[in-house]
Amino acid sequence: MTHPYLTGAQHPRILAHRGLASALDVDSGCWENTAAAFAAAQAAGAEYIETDCQVTADGDVVLIHDPTLERLTGDPRPVSEVRTAELSRLFADHGGLMTVADALESFPDTRFNIDVKTLAAAEPIGALLAPHAHRVLLTSFSERYRRAALTSVMRAGASIRPATSGGRSTILTLRSLSSLRLSPLAPCAASTPCRSRSGTPASGCSPRSSSGPPSGAAPRCTCGR
Repeated sequence: MTHPYLTGAQHPRILAHRGLASALDVDSGCWENTAAAFAAAQAAGAEYIETDCQVTADGDVVLIHDPTLERLTGDPRPVSEVRTAELSRLFADHGGLMTVADALESFPDTRFNIDVKTLAAAEPIGALLAPHAHRVLLTSFSERYRRAALTSVMRAGASIRPATSGGRSTILTLRSLSSLRLSPLAPCAASTPCRSRSGTPASGCSPRSSSGPPSGAAPRCTCGR
Protein backbone atom coordinates (compact mmCIF):
# COMPACT_ATOMS: atom_id res chain seq x y z
CA MET A 1 0.00 0.00 0.00
CA THR A 2 1.36 3.41 -1.01
CA HIS A 3 1.37 6.06 1.68
CA PRO A 4 -0.89 9.09 0.96
CA TYR A 5 2.20 11.27 1.14
CA LEU A 6 3.22 9.85 -2.23
CA THR A 7 -0.14 9.45 -3.97
CA GLY A 8 -1.79 11.93 -6.30
CA ALA A 9 1.31 14.08 -6.77
CA GLN A 10 2.52 15.32 -10.12
CA HIS A 11 5.49 13.63 -11.77
CA PRO A 12 8.28 14.25 -11.49
CA ARG A 13 7.78 15.03 -7.82
CA ILE A 14 9.31 18.42 -7.01
CA LEU A 15 10.73 18.84 -3.51
CA ALA A 16 11.99 22.26 -2.43
CA HIS A 17 14.92 21.92 -0.04
CA ARG A 18 14.30 24.31 2.88
CA GLY A 19 11.81 26.08 0.67
CA LEU A 20 13.02 28.16 -2.24
CA ALA A 21 15.72 30.65 -1.35
CA SER A 22 18.33 31.13 -4.05
CA ALA A 23 21.71 32.77 -3.53
CA LEU A 24 20.19 36.02 -4.81
CA ASP A 25 17.32 35.69 -2.33
CA VAL A 26 19.73 35.13 0.54
CA ASP A 27 21.79 38.15 -0.53
CA SER A 28 18.63 40.23 -0.58
CA GLY A 29 17.67 39.06 2.90
CA CYS A 30 15.36 36.04 2.44
CA TRP A 31 16.46 33.10 4.57
CA GLU A 32 15.82 29.39 4.12
CA ASN A 33 13.02 27.63 6.02
CA THR A 34 10.99 30.85 6.25
CA ALA A 35 7.43 31.74 5.29
CA ALA A 36 8.74 33.63 2.26
CA ALA A 37 10.90 30.70 1.12
CA PHE A 38 7.96 28.33 1.43
CA ALA A 39 5.64 30.67 -0.44
CA ALA A 40 8.21 30.99 -3.23
CA ALA A 41 8.48 27.20 -3.46
CA GLN A 42 4.73 26.82 -3.66
CA ALA A 43 4.49 29.54 -6.34
CA ALA A 44 7.16 27.74 -8.35
CA GLY A 45 5.05 24.57 -8.35
CA ALA A 46 6.71 22.50 -5.63
CA GLU A 47 4.24 20.14 -3.97
CA TYR A 48 6.80 18.98 -1.41
CA ILE A 49 8.94 21.06 0.94
CA GLU A 50 11.84 19.68 2.95
CA THR A 51 12.47 21.44 6.24
CA ASP A 52 14.17 20.99 9.61
CA CYS A 53 13.10 21.54 13.18
CA GLN A 54 14.74 22.73 16.37
CA VAL A 55 13.20 23.64 19.75
CA THR A 56 13.31 27.09 21.32
CA ALA A 57 13.82 28.03 24.97
CA ASP A 58 10.01 28.22 25.20
CA GLY A 59 9.58 24.68 23.91
CA ASP A 60 8.21 25.72 20.51
CA VAL A 61 9.16 23.55 17.53
CA VAL A 62 10.53 25.97 14.94
CA LEU A 63 11.78 25.41 11.41
CA ILE A 64 15.49 26.12 11.62
CA HIS A 65 18.22 23.86 10.25
CA ASP A 66 21.26 24.65 12.38
CA PRO A 67 21.53 24.07 16.14
CA THR A 68 22.86 27.62 16.56
CA LEU A 69 22.17 31.02 15.00
CA GLU A 70 25.77 31.57 13.96
CA ARG A 71 25.49 30.88 10.22
CA LEU A 72 22.44 33.10 9.78
CA THR A 73 23.10 35.92 12.21
CA GLY A 74 26.65 35.56 13.53
CA ASP A 75 25.17 34.83 16.97
CA PRO A 76 26.71 31.61 18.42
CA ARG A 77 23.83 30.94 20.83
CA PRO A 78 21.99 27.62 20.45
CA VAL A 79 18.41 27.89 19.21
CA SER A 80 17.40 26.04 22.37
CA GLU A 81 18.55 28.99 24.48
CA VAL A 82 16.66 31.68 22.54
CA ARG A 83 13.06 32.68 23.24
CA THR A 84 10.58 32.29 20.38
CA ALA A 85 9.68 35.98 20.44
CA GLU A 86 13.31 36.97 19.94
CA LEU A 87 13.66 34.55 17.04
CA SER A 88 10.53 36.04 15.47
CA ARG A 89 12.12 39.48 15.65
CA LEU A 90 15.36 38.22 14.13
CA PHE A 91 13.52 36.55 11.24
CA ALA A 92 11.00 39.34 10.67
CA ASP A 93 13.01 41.05 7.93
CA HIS A 94 14.28 37.79 6.42
CA GLY A 95 11.15 35.93 5.38
CA GLY A 96 9.45 35.27 8.70
CA LEU A 97 10.00 32.60 11.34
CA MET A 98 7.86 29.49 10.98
CA THR A 99 6.89 26.97 13.61
CA VAL A 100 5.79 23.49 12.56
CA ALA A 101 2.21 24.49 13.43
CA ASP A 102 2.50 27.68 11.33
CA ALA A 103 3.75 25.79 8.30
CA LEU A 104 1.05 23.14 8.40
CA GLU A 105 -1.67 25.74 8.84
CA SER A 106 -0.37 28.26 6.31
CA PHE A 107 0.36 25.71 3.57
CA PRO A 108 -2.50 23.19 3.84
CA ASP A 109 -1.91 21.68 0.38
CA THR A 110 1.84 21.23 0.77
CA ARG A 111 3.44 17.93 1.73
CA PHE A 112 6.28 18.31 4.18
CA ASN A 113 9.46 16.32 4.68
CA ILE A 114 10.39 17.25 8.26
CA ASP A 115 13.88 16.43 9.51
CA VAL A 116 13.97 16.13 13.31
CA LYS A 117 17.28 17.69 14.33
CA THR A 118 17.01 17.27 18.10
CA LEU A 119 15.53 14.76 20.52
CA ALA A 120 13.83 17.67 22.30
CA ALA A 121 11.51 18.01 19.29
CA ALA A 122 10.38 14.37 19.26
CA GLU A 123 7.73 14.66 21.97
CA PRO A 124 6.10 18.03 21.18
CA ILE A 125 6.03 17.36 17.45
CA GLY A 126 3.64 14.44 17.95
CA ALA A 127 0.50 16.47 18.64
CA LEU A 128 1.44 18.94 15.89
CA LEU A 129 1.75 16.29 13.20
CA ALA A 130 -1.00 13.87 14.25
CA PRO A 131 -3.80 15.61 12.29
CA HIS A 132 -1.54 15.96 9.23
CA ALA A 133 0.21 12.58 9.19
CA HIS A 134 -1.13 11.83 5.70
CA ARG A 135 1.00 14.63 4.20
CA VAL A 136 4.17 14.35 6.27
CA LEU A 137 7.39 12.43 5.77
CA LEU A 138 9.15 12.29 9.13
CA THR A 139 12.90 11.84 8.94
CA SER A 140 16.10 12.25 10.90
CA PHE A 141 19.74 11.33 10.51
CA SER A 142 19.33 9.90 14.01
CA GLU A 143 17.32 6.69 14.28
CA ARG A 144 16.66 7.51 17.93
CA TYR A 145 15.11 10.89 17.11
CA ARG A 146 13.10 9.50 14.20
CA ARG A 147 11.64 6.59 16.13
CA ALA A 148 10.84 8.76 19.14
CA ALA A 149 9.03 11.27 16.93
CA LEU A 150 7.02 8.55 15.16
CA THR A 151 5.99 7.07 18.51
CA SER A 152 4.93 10.51 19.69
CA VAL A 153 2.77 11.10 16.61
CA MET A 154 0.94 7.81 17.04
CA ARG A 155 0.52 8.38 20.77
CA ALA A 156 -1.07 11.74 19.93
CA GLY A 157 -3.86 9.94 18.06
CA ALA A 158 -2.80 10.00 14.42
CA SER A 159 -5.09 7.87 12.24
CA ILE A 160 -2.14 6.87 10.08
CA ARG A 161 1.58 6.74 10.71
CA PRO A 162 3.52 9.45 8.87
CA ALA A 163 5.64 8.35 5.97
CA THR A 164 9.23 7.90 7.06
CA SER A 165 12.69 6.98 5.83
CA GLY A 166 15.68 5.38 7.46
CA GLY A 167 18.27 7.28 9.44
CA ARG A 168 22.01 7.21 8.89
CA SER A 169 22.59 3.79 10.49
CA THR A 170 19.78 2.15 8.50
CA ILE A 171 21.06 3.57 5.21
CA LEU A 172 24.60 2.43 5.96
CA THR A 173 23.32 -1.07 6.76
CA LEU A 174 21.33 -1.24 3.51
CA ARG A 175 24.31 -0.01 1.50
CA SER A 176 26.53 -2.65 3.10
CA LEU A 177 24.01 -5.38 2.34
CA SER A 178 23.67 -4.12 -1.20
CA SER A 179 27.42 -4.19 -1.76
CA LEU A 180 27.41 -7.84 -0.61
CA ARG A 181 24.34 -8.57 -2.74
CA LEU A 182 22.43 -9.56 0.36
CA SER A 183 18.84 -8.73 1.14
CA PRO A 184 17.57 -7.80 4.63
CA LEU A 185 14.11 -9.15 3.72
CA ALA A 186 14.43 -12.00 1.25
CA PRO A 187 14.53 -15.63 2.45
CA CYS A 188 17.63 -17.68 1.88
CA ALA A 189 17.92 -18.43 -1.83
CA ALA A 190 21.15 -20.37 -2.23
CA SER A 191 21.41 -23.29 -4.59
CA THR A 192 22.46 -25.34 -1.57
CA PRO A 193 21.48 -24.77 2.04
CA CYS A 194 23.93 -22.76 4.08
CA ARG A 195 25.57 -24.55 7.00
CA SER A 196 25.79 -23.78 10.66
CA ARG A 197 29.17 -23.94 12.38
CA SER A 198 28.52 -27.60 13.17
CA GLY A 199 28.15 -28.35 9.48
CA THR A 200 24.42 -29.08 9.52
CA PRO A 201 21.94 -27.09 7.37
CA ALA A 202 21.03 -23.83 9.08
CA SER A 203 17.50 -23.53 10.41
CA GLY A 204 15.13 -21.76 8.03
CA CYS A 205 17.45 -22.04 5.04
CA SER A 206 16.50 -24.10 2.01
CA PRO A 207 18.12 -24.45 -1.41
CA ARG A 208 16.80 -22.59 -4.41
CA SER A 209 14.59 -24.82 -6.51
CA SER A 210 15.52 -23.13 -9.80
CA SER A 211 18.88 -23.18 -11.47
CA GLY A 212 21.91 -22.56 -9.30
CA PRO A 213 24.65 -19.96 -9.60
CA PRO A 214 26.54 -19.37 -12.84
CA SER A 215 29.09 -21.97 -13.78
CA GLY A 216 32.17 -21.74 -11.61
CA ALA A 217 30.51 -19.44 -9.05
CA ALA A 218 30.13 -20.40 -5.42
CA PRO A 219 26.57 -20.84 -4.16
CA ARG A 220 25.34 -17.59 -2.66
CA CYS A 221 23.05 -17.44 0.34
CA THR A 222 21.05 -14.28 1.01
CA CYS A 223 20.17 -15.12 4.59
CA GLY A 224 23.43 -13.48 5.67
CA ARG A 225 24.86 -16.42 7.59
